[in-house]
Order: sequence, then C-alpha cells, then structure tokens
Amino acid sequence: MTDIMGTVSIKQPRRVGYDMAGLFCRPFIERLNRIHSELQRGRFPNCRTLAEMLEVSGKTIQRDIDFMRDRLRLPIEFNPLTRGYYYSAPVTRFPACELKVQMETATPEESLVLRVAERAIRKFRGTKLEDSLVRGLEMLRSRCAA
Repeated sequence: MTDIMGTVSIKQPRRVGYDMAGLFCRPFIERLNRIHSELQRGRFPNCRTLAEMLEVSGKTIQRDIDFMRDRLRLPIEFNPLTRGYYYSAPVTRFPACELKVQMETATPEESLVLRVAERAIRKFRGTKLEDSLVRGLEMLRSRCAA
C-alpha cells in the first residue's frame, strides 16, 4: 500500500488478545474452541481460512489441528476434494483442557471474590439454584487452594 506521500506502508496486523511482555496473541484455548466450532458446523475449513479468521499464521493453525488430533484424540481428517478439515466421527463434546495454577495462598483480590460469592449465594438459599451455586463456589475454592 502507498500513502498520500507515495511511500510504501505496511499494514500492521490487528492486535487482539492479551498483552504478554509486549506480544499480542489469541489465547490457545479460544483458538481450539473456534476450530472445533467450525469443524462441528461441517464447513470444511482449511488452515488459510482459519488463520484469517483467527488472525494468526497458517502454521499456528496447523499446530493447533495437530494438537487436537494427536493429543486430544479428536477424529480430524483432511478432505482433499473440499481442501478442508472435518470430523470423521461424531464429536459430542470437546475435551476439557484443565489448567491448574499453582498458588500457595489466594491473593487478596481472590479472597474478596470468594467472600462476595458466598454472600451472593446466601440470597439463593432454599431455591433450585442453591446447590449449583454452592458446587461452583467449592470449585473456585479448590482452584485457589490448589
């Protein structure tokens, strides 16, 4: 592209995601979920179309697909006629990627969140939601203590 002055300008990629030491990237799990969604829809996406959609390189998408197929054991295959990927067997649920953050104690902010959640749950005592909310709070507590 050239600007008004006739100099060549390079279009900068749109910065999306989280700032990690000056680098901007889409989170890995977000990409995997989006790839899964496109495969579930039966659109036969390829690395180029997924890369454009997710604003990453085609090599990154290829590594993500390899990870999904080889490590998560999803039935992903390439169809040379449509030049795209597809699920060769039904996938009823996406494998959970559990991330553990090791902390000795909860930070003050995390402790505050837990206290606020406890107070909010009290308002639902005796309702159908109480059990689900209590289980969710216990999950949060266990993650902060892990």
